[in-house]
Amino acid sequence: MKTTTLLNDILAEGDYADFREALAARIQAEARRKRFAHTSRWLALAACVAIALSLFRSTPPKAVQVTRVSEPAYVLHTSALAENQILATHSAAVIELATDHSQIIPSISDSELLNLFPNHATALASIGHAPKRFFFINPKDAAAFTASN
Repeated sequence: MKTTTLLNDILAEGDYADFREALAARIQAEARRKRFAHTSRWLALAACVAIALSLFRSTPPKAVQVTRVSEPAYVLHTSALAENQILATHSAAVIELATDHSQIIPSISDSELLNLFPNHATALASIGHAPKRFFFINPKDAAAFTASN
């Protein structure tokens, strides 16, 4: 095909200057076409890279499953208490001191009474509207303080 075009160019009638002008115009057009094709390839490649990057960044992050090592389960074993381990209550002699100031007998305040036994567990308690009662929480203390010599 090129030989035919070249032969037609040689055989074409006309001035040599016109031939040169037409040939230069065709060469420039061909160069523009190749330059455009070359540039368009690079532009297409850049567009593909931009699209690929945007798709890569727009994908949601992969879900990471975090597993915790569970702590060992503690098993509680129970058993029945022996007879000597059971706390039992029984009536015992109780020291009663009056703290009612409406009576004529001498009395002391609640805090003064409790301060009389600083190293022993003691308590003042009342049920309902009954007067307060003083008692030792430890039965050994009650036995030691209530024993008559």
